[in-house]
Amino acid sequence: MWQGASFGEPIEYTVNDATIIFSQPFDDDLAGENIWIDYYTELTDVNSDSDALDEPNPKIFISYLKWRIKSRRNKDLKAEDDDDYKKWIFDRDGMVAKEFLGQAVKFEPDLPI
Repeated sequence: MWQGASFGEPIEYTVNDATIIFSQPFDDDLAGENIWIDYYTELTDVNSDSDALDEPNPKIFISYLKWRIKSRRNKDLKAEDDDDYKKWIFDRDGMVAKEFLGQAVKFEPDLPI
């Protein structure tokens, strides 16, 4: 139920008890349109080697781990000169590009003062 609401295109939403609540009711012109939203869940606490990563492509982390091991053994190793680090950045950016469908990524956390 909406009281004194103006209909249009919602720009904010929240999730409460598995129900999505939008900032305003949808205008009739938007009936039948798809809704695209980004949502995030709490990260799974990985605390053992047998835990499964909740990632669509966990193999991209292999190059990151190789680079981290090399950087711990050799403190003079520069990330921008290492092939494993470059591969990690390339793969990571590719995954982000797929995830967000080319839209701008903007985070505005609403923190209590």
